[in-house]
Amino acid sequence: MTPSRPQAPRHRLKPEQRRADLLEAATTLTAAQGLDRLTMADIAAAAGVSEGLLYYYFPTRQALTVALVDRAAQRLMAALRAVPDGPPRAQLLGALDAYLLHVEEDPASWQVLLSPSQYAAVAAIHAQVEQASAALLGRALGTSALPPALALTLRGWLQFEQAVSAGWLQDRALPREQVVALLAGAFLGAVQAVAAADPACAALLRPLLDDPASN
Repeated sequence: MTPSRPQAPRHRLKPEQRRADLLEAATTLTAAQGLDRLTMADIAAAAGVSEGLLYYYFPTRQALTVALVDRAAQRLMAALRAVPDGPPRAQLLGALDAYLLHVEEDPASWQVLLSPSQYAAVAAIHAQVEQASAALLGRALGTSALPPALALTLRGWLQFEQAVSAGWLQDRALPREQVVALLAGAFLGAVQAVAAADPACAALLRPLLDDPASN
């Protein structure tokens, strides 16, 4: 009789690693299907675990959805915070390049962040990302609060940035550097209109619009 081989001991993941693995599997699935169309059964199957284990880490689908979007937001903001200080125009170009590089290298996470959701907590995370973007622009301009006209323009331009990035991610018809230039040109055109309409904004925006390096 052939002796049976001893079974290898099962490797038990640490809770934080298990949670991260579940979120990674859910992120990939969400990017393909959208936040509100997923079920816990879908995610458990994709992660190769039981539904019971998934519910242990995320008691409700809302808890999982919020964790997914928050993780995606933190990844994006970490990429943008890494942009070094410098002249306003250089910071703008650096932030746009960092944004598109993040979209290119972590598309599933970025798509999760943009997915619409029924939960108010997700809308709150989206608002936090918008506020962080405003803070980055304020830092470049040397102000802690953007004037209302500039804040409103930034909010609209962020929607444009997302739409352009989504189209670029789908077809990759242009190199990243060219998309950065396109987005920068659109932003500068928008804030130039703000400066023309609001003298207070004109003074604030002058270092960005009159960048010597662009001449």
